[in-house]
Amino acid sequence: MAGSKIKGTGLQFDPEFCFLLALDPTFEEWQGLAAEWWTLTKRSPHAKLGLIAFFVTYLHGQSLDKSPRRLLDAGKQVPDLWAVLGLDSVSEAYAQQMHDWVSDFIDWVLREKFSAPDADGYRVVPAQWRNPFPRKGYKKHGKQGDLTFRHVLTIDPRMVAWVAYAAEYIQTVRENQGFRNRSVEAFLTRYLIAQDLPRDPLEFLKRTTTKPAFIDSLVNTKAKRWSAKGAANEKPSALLIKQNTHVADFIDWVLLKKLSVEGEHGERVEPAVFHNPIERLSVAGIGAPSETVKNALPMLYIRKLRKMLAEGRNFQDWTWAQVATDSAGPGGDWFVVDPTLVNRDDPDCAWRERRTGRRERKNNNLPEVLTEIWSPVRAVVLYVKLEVALRTHQVRFLDSGEGDTWRYVWDAQGGRFELNDTAFTLGSEARPCQRGVFHRDAGGQGPGFFINTNKTADINKPEDKKGYVIPWTNIELLYWLEKLRNWQERYNPVEAAMPWTELEARYFSARPAEAILAERSPAFFLFRNAAAEGRNRAKPVPDGALPTLWYKLLSRLEAELAQKEEKDALGNPIRLVDPNGDGTYFPLHALRVSLITGLIMEGGLPIEVVSKLIAGHHGLIQTIYYTKIGIDHMNKLMADAEHKMTENEARGHKTFLMRHGRDEINQRFASVSQDGVKAAMNQKSEAGFVFDDKGLCPVGCAMCDVGGEKISEAKDRKDYGPVPGYPHERNCIRCRFFLTGPAWLHALNAKFNHIAYQAMLAAERYNSFTEQVAAMEERRAECEATGRLFTEAVDLEKHSALLEAETQTLDRWITDLQAIQRLIHRCIEINKNAVRDGLQLVAAGTLFDIQAALTVTESELHPIEVQCRNATIYPEIDARQPAIRRSQLLDALLHANKKPLLFSRLSVEQQLLVGNATMKLIESRAGSLENAVEFVEAQGRLKELGIVDDDLVATLKSVGDQGVAMTQILRDLRSKKSLPAPMEEGV
Repeated sequence: MAGSKIKGTGLQFDPEFCFLLALDPTFEEWQGLAAEWWTLTKRSPHAKLGLIAFFVTYLHGQSLDKSPRRLLDAGKQVPDLWAVLGLDSVSEAYAQQMHDWVSDFIDWVLREKFSAPDADGYRVVPAQWRNPFPRKGYKKHGKQGDLTFRHVLTIDPRMVAWVAYAAEYIQTVRENQGFRNRSVEAFLTRYLIAQDLPRDPLEFLKRTTTKPAFIDSLVNTKAKRWSAKGAANEKPSALLIKQNTHVADFIDWVLLKKLSVEGEHGERVEPAVFHNPIERLSVAGIGAPSETVKNALPMLYIRKLRKMLAEGRNFQDWTWAQVATDSAGPGGDWFVVDPTLVNRDDPDCAWRERRTGRRERKNNNLPEVLTEIWSPVRAVVLYVKLEVALRTHQVRFLDSGEGDTWRYVWDAQGGRFELNDTAFTLGSEARPCQRGVFHRDAGGQGPGFFINTNKTADINKPEDKKGYVIPWTNIELLYWLEKLRNWQERYNPVEAAMPWTELEARYFSARPAEAILAERSPAFFLFRNAAAEGRNRAKPVPDGALPTLWYKLLSRLEAELAQKEEKDALGNPIRLVDPNGDGTYFPLHALRVSLITGLIMEGGLPIEVVSKLIAGHHGLIQTIYYTKIGIDHMNKLMADAEHKMTENEARGHKTFLMRHGRDEINQRFASVSQDGVKAAMNQKSEAGFVFDDKGLCPVGCAMCDVGGEKISEAKDRKDYGPVPGYPHERNCIRCRFFLTGPAWLHALNAKFNHIAYQAMLAAERYNSFTEQVAAMEERRAECEATGRLFTEAVDLEKHSALLEAETQTLDRWITDLQAIQRLIHRCIEINKNAVRDGLQLVAAGTLFDIQAALTVTESELHPIEVQCRNATIYPEIDARQPAIRRSQLLDALLHANKKPLLFSRLSVEQQLLVGNATMKLIESRAGSLENAVEFVEAQGRLKELGIVDDDLVATLKSVGDQGVAMTQILRDLRSKKSLPAPMEEGV
């Protein structure tokens, strides 16, 4: 293509684009870019003509700045390329190709020369740059045979998750693979990328994410090339409908295979927070859900049920359960034994002599008197369900630990681990076997629970490696589980572990494949069914009789509440079971969403405090203060950020850690695990210590993937799991390497309040979904009672799965809250010891007795205000959401005072700063933060505090230059513009 003359210049085209320099030497940057791109692209006459027109007619002819940065600056306006080149005067096809070759060239320049790594490490074009000539038509990449979709990553590397899903999905397609490949490719490039929709599948598929209809983007393809005229009247062709269907199929696959969770009975259900936004044109819409609500089973009742079930300290005391399970049919837990097996001195041996009936003796050839022992297994399954949020099958399949290296024992001194000396023992002290429910923590943090059935995170693990640890020392639960294990060994012993392959379908909601069961290690089932026959006595108890026992237990509680004349809010008797049937208003599987593991984790926050937090409408605020200097001075320190660590202090901590031993470090630093202390002692370079506001990492923030719970006792570091939340976030307070101390107390407290706020929001979502599930359960019960078809089964499953997901989210926040509270308490303890020993560990310069005060508040604004103030000191605190909500409350205050709305006109960053200044102004006049919060929420009169427009103007000025919006607001305030008074109701 070299040698052709360029019209109107007397110059000839050359592939190095040197003609540009002859035309204007300031084209130097563009010349280099064009020459490089020309060697990489598929050369065509339209590409050549498009670039010549762009450089000669557009840039040179319009006397525009020849700097690429000037043209690509997102803040600059440039002439319309289409109009300057006169493309309306040529054919549509020719014009579109000319325009889009220029667009492709600009895209390449942006991608290759202007991109930079974002926060996640992907090279993306920063928002300050943009292509001023977006494509009129969709680009064909010529990659129809690429079943890996790798070419999409060259367009946008942030599409990595979508590409992985698409590549996996297309391999499952057997019919019309080529067509489906093109449809999915169009979805990725022409829809997600072209319309700048979320690159994260989870974010895109959320119902709350706004997104245009995919079919509209297909229909408007031709209209978008030329103009918007007529686009609304376009109808989808049969081809586009099929393409739309292909993408809907793909999204269905993503939801099912990647985002669904396992329900109570093993079925896959899709959390209701997600949906398929690709509407199938032949499917009618789903009606709006009912607004009927019903509360979940309160924790108060759960505690009552525990006491009703576990009536004493031994199984002989469980008299109600013994009567409730006295049945010859399913649910009967009394079984015949040889009289010599009865141990009259064992308080856990509930036994009886029963006279048989005539028919029973005749049909079963039984003696006149039988000796029977009661099996507490089913009752303990239910008790565990009342203590911890586990699925029923997870409880039934727990391993007793009879084959573990370490054995958990309980005596008068409490619980402890000792070496197991039974014939079943596996492993050694160096490499112990831990498959049982009693988990011995390698860090000496106390016993926890090992759940030997899988969870979502185990999906890619081998079957014999699945399971997870609950690092929670629940003394009562450990006590009863240890008793049950001992009972099984005495009255229902086994000869060996039970292979999973011998469990028939009735033990599963959906029996896994034989190959999967064969991969699982044989188990000593803790809840093996002593009341069964033959070899089935070594198998776990089936869950068929549990609903009956659950119904009886709720009936007992309902009767007790009626006897005490307890009423609901409307004055009606409290109903827990269906009086016209055998169903309950709180199904057994709903227990899993009535309980939050974090509620009852040992240490940290009081249960009552967390219960109020989870119940909703309560915020949790913690204040760190020095008893000798008072809260007021502490507030000043916080406001002035005097407590933040200086560079010299950080260097001093590094030196101390590298030069002192374990005991000295433990005297000054709080840690999640002793592994942090070991890592600090082994660190040879100061560069290996990374500080943040909360503490320090002695491993350079490089071991988050192995900073979690130890999976086994092996010394290989790969036996550790990741820190909870990794890789999406750095959750240092749960990392075994993390070190902190009194010097970081205020930052830890700020983090605590941030987590408490997030827990409050999660609790609101949790309660909302709990109400929805309970309402559908109630409607299902009504349908079953009247014989009508229950049409919401699918919705119920989805909402139940979503409720489970929200339960896990809330559990995560509560667990984080407990973890950071333990660190705070440890820091306070360290400081007290330092005060006693004369050490200086805090940056304030004087020794003080540090204390922490927890406040449960019904105020919405109070925890929000704490968040916003902390965010200006600690960058890690993300206060965007609370800042927006505070702005709404402050604007409501201004509106009530007939002032111009201020905050809704500002950016989020401005809202944070201006809101802080405004609240401090109100606080200074109200006398305290509590009074200021109450004043704002009550929408008090500003004049009563002596706040006039000049005060607001001065407050805004104190924040500094905040741009055009702030200038206009100041102008409005000075001009005394006011809003009309709010309309009275009924006007």
